[in-house]
Amino acid sequence: MEIWLAQALMPESAIYNVGETLQLPASLDVEAFKAALNIAVSETDALHVRFSRTDRGPLQHTGISPRWRILEDPEPAKVGTDLDRRLQRELETPIDLEGDALFRTTLFRLDVGGFVWCQLFHHIVMDGFGRHLFMRRVAELYNQIAGGLPLSDRAFGAFDDLLADDRAYHESDEAHRDRGLWRRELSGFKGTASRTAAGGSMAGFRRQAVRLSPEDTKALHDFSAVSGVGIASILSAAAAAVSARTAASDETVVGFVASARTKAARSIPGAISNVLPLRLSLDLRESWRDLLGRVRERVQFALDHQRTRLEDMRRDLGPSGDGAELTPVVVNVIPFFEPLQFGGEAATPRNLSNGPVDDFSVVAYPHRSEDCLRIDFNAHAGRRDDEDLTTFRKRFLRFLSGIVSDADASIGSVDLLFGDERSLVLDRWNATAAPVPPVTPA
Repeated sequence: MEIWLAQALMPESAIYNVGETLQLPASLDVEAFKAALNIAVSETDALHVRFSRTDRGPLQHTGISPRWRILEDPEPAKVGTDLDRRLQRELETPIDLEGDALFRTTLFRLDVGGFVWCQLFHHIVMDGFGRHLFMRRVAELYNQIAGGLPLSDRAFGAFDDLLADDRAYHESDEAHRDRGLWRRELSGFKGTASRTAAGGSMAGFRRQAVRLSPEDTKALHDFSAVSGVGIASILSAAAAAVSARTAASDETVVGFVASARTKAARSIPGAISNVLPLRLSLDLRESWRDLLGRVRERVQFALDHQRTRLEDMRRDLGPSGDGAELTPVVVNVIPFFEPLQFGGEAATPRNLSNGPVDDFSVVAYPHRSEDCLRIDFNAHAGRRDDEDLTTFRKRFLRFLSGIVSDADASIGSVDLLFGDERSLVLDRWNATAAPVPPVTPA
């Protein structure tokens, strides 16, 4: 409901466009690819959803076949700026919530040979895990069609079962208990102050992507294995340190993205994922290892009660009245976007968007087939400029390095400020000396 209302208020906004691109080989059988896409769409019930506007509010309809086609740009795209510009244009073109299809597929032919598949969905029907299921199924079907093999049976469960399971949970005693536990968990937290958004909360985001070196990636994985702390918890600890120390606070809340799926729901594409608030206190004298232990505890609590919607938690907290954010930094670790095989050639998905960014978000793709961990740093385009995002990124990576290199060091041992920032604070801001006129005693 919240997504529908937000999009209805600003139909020209594309912040709920989510999706990936995949670079496909020059040997791609385009007709087999189109056939695979058509079958995958027919199997994906979430893509047969429609919304209509009524006097009583929005209505959701299921079981309506989408009217769609694969878009093909007749002009080959030049790898680099030209392709990036075309992909950005696709990302910034809204998907009509009351249109014939809540997704869009574009196939770009490259000037150097090969193709780029751009697959976008409206976030109201698809989350990251659902996109993974869909793209994996397209690859599976393509290989069967192109190879002249029998088609495997439909891989997905029924979307109506997903809706029924979600409805049953939210009407259950378990849901009532979970919501009460979250109220107690967040009681008294006033949120973290954030800037007023220029252009409103429906503005897009800016991104800086980095790849850790092979050495740093190995060190992170090795530390995770030896310490028993997952990558997501390690990144959440670094995010908490940045958020709390930047705000000069001894407490913060970090958003932690979870699939919020039951075992049965893990075979059904749709929009189920949730952002869970990890409430954390920080003491600069304690060690990173102490903080990691607390993060791991809060992650476990959150996962045990992950089906309570963040929107309900915000409602229970009530309005802050001062523009404060409950989760100023969100951490999203996506381990399932592994390379897909098309005709024996591997293709790795590249994310275009995971949806709205409230203030900052950190999205990591830890997959063992990749020697260099990719991390996307995103910031709300109306609240933050490129300099803000650069500062956030550099601080995050500095704290992450501090955790991995010496987890027994104190949190306060890692400088928050860089050389130019320290000079600004200590020298220029304190350069208050001024000539004083001579004073004659009375």
